[in-house]
Order: sequence, then structure tokens, then C-alpha cells
Amino acid sequence: MGKQPLPSDLFCGTVKPQMYDSGPEGIPCSKLRERRYLASVARFMQKQVYGIGSKSVPVLIEEGYAPSDLADKRLRHHELTEIGIRHLLFVADIHARMIALTRSGPAELVLWQEGQLPWDSVTARKGDPEIPVRSDAYFVLKRIARLDGRSHVHVFLEADRSTMAHSRMAAKIAGYLAYYEQGRHARKYPGMQAFIAPP
Repeated sequence: MGKQPLPSDLFCGTVKPQMYDSGPEGIPCSKLRERRYLASVARFMQKQVYGIGSKSVPVLIEEGYAPSDLADKRLRHHELTEIGIRHLLFVADIHARMIALTRSGPAELVLWQEGQLPWDSVTARKGDPEIPVRSDAYFVLKRIARLDGRSHVHVFLEADRSTMAHSRMAAKIAGYLAYYEQGRHARKYPGMQAFIAPP
């Protein structure tokens, strides 16, 4: 899949106790915390949640995993609520499963974006207020055996844990319908002919 830029100033990683609390390359997460490469955010369901530490920012930018303007942003992972953290864990689990399921098989995960990168808005009718089009993630699957130019499947992920009000979900559906009918998706994402928005 190659290097994908980080979605925002937050990185949500989980480590299970049986993994001996170790990070990339076997470096203990306690050492990464001590050196301020990781910041411990919370612990849920036998998983430790980490945020980007201040020392990580220049490294991530230099290696191409984060945009250069991340250096100017304030790290806000300590402002997250429990609901927000649980939601991020849910999205991270979906992402991990997509990576695992596409390692071998008929499809390849070629793009994954979170945060504000895929955000947009649309107006259903002239004079109406704008409807935000804000998916939890946007990803692209490539069907390996398809050679007819229609090999890519574009997906806007709505990761709902049954905490969203029906009225808000209805507004999201209306936003996606208007977004498609006006062809806004094709302008923002060249080559996208259609998309899926699974709840």
C-alpha cells in the first residue's frame, strides 16, 4: 500500500498485554513514552491507546508519513472524550481488518484516509444550508483481476456504533445523495465514477 499520510494530529495505536508492551522494531513502549515519541492516552478493553508524542512529529514529517503543517499544530489527544476514543478504536480496528483481509486475495487496499482529508460539503438546493459530507474514513480497493478500467471501488466509511441519532444519520444520507447527484465526488476524486457509503 505504500506510505499513507497520517490523518490528523492524532495517531491511534493499540497494544495488547500479551505483546509485552512493545512498539515498532521491538522497542518497549515505555521507552518511547519516556522519550516523548508516544503519549499514553487511555486504556480500554485490554488495549493501550497511544497518541503521537512531541518528539515524533519531526520524524513523521521527515519520513513522509505526516504533512509538514503538523509541526504547527497543537497535539490534542488529551482532549478526547471516552466516546471519541472508543470511536477511534473502532475505526482503527476496521482499518486493521481491511489491511489483513487484503494482504492476499482478489482485492488490494490502495488508499486509506482519515481525519479531515476526505471532508467536504454540499448544498442540496440553492439557498439551503450546506450539508457536511464527513466520513470516518475514505478508502479505495483495487480488484486485481479486473482490467477493464473499472477496477477501483471507492468507499466512504461511516463507522456507527449505534450512538448516532437517527436524525443525524438521515442528514448524512441526504448529504451523500446530493454529493453524488451533483457529481461533487468526481470533481474531488478524479476517476471516481461511484462510491459506497456503508453505515
